[in-house]
Amino acid sequence: MRSILQGSAAPLAALLVSGCTLLGAGGASGSGEGPRSAVHDTRLTTAAATVIYVVDGDTVVVDGDVHVRLIGYDTPERDQCGYAEATAVLRDAVEGESVALVNPASVADKDSYGRILRYVVIAGRDVGELMIESGLAVARYDGLDGYDWHVHQDRYRDLDAAHPDLCAPDRS
Repeated sequence: MRSILQGSAAPLAALLVSGCTLLGAGGASGSGEGPRSAVHDTRLTTAAATVIYVVDGDTVVVDGDVHVRLIGYDTPERDQCGYAEATAVLRDAVEGESVALVNPASVADKDSYGRILRYVVIAGRDVGELMIESGLAVARYDGLDGYDWHVHQDRYRDLDAAHPDLCAPDRS
């Protein structure tokens, strides 16, 4: 197992259960948006794939030359602080590895660039969580900023608040 995942492989069995539906979960998260009033579709389907190439910190290419944009977070673009580091963290975690591509029913299948939108899970570890915890990614592209709601958005926002962006001015 690659060192970036050692000691942090929290089981995500619920994430990998296809067709699991939990509708109308209420409650507030640490992100401050208050109780959910909408009913969200939380069904998930999964497919196995091998990551052939890491494009950057939030995009990979899997077998069949399929470009995958990871859901729910954003990393620096080329020539921005943290770009090389975020790309390296994702590359170390998934390049050449078998992963699960998790497709939440609540999210559009593709983005405006034609990339499929998926969570990526390796050895039971959600890669979005890994990237946000590294301080090289921020929680974005969810129901709180004009995109589709997704099942991990509250968790991602909470992690983002707890793990400062390594390239941002001091957030304390």
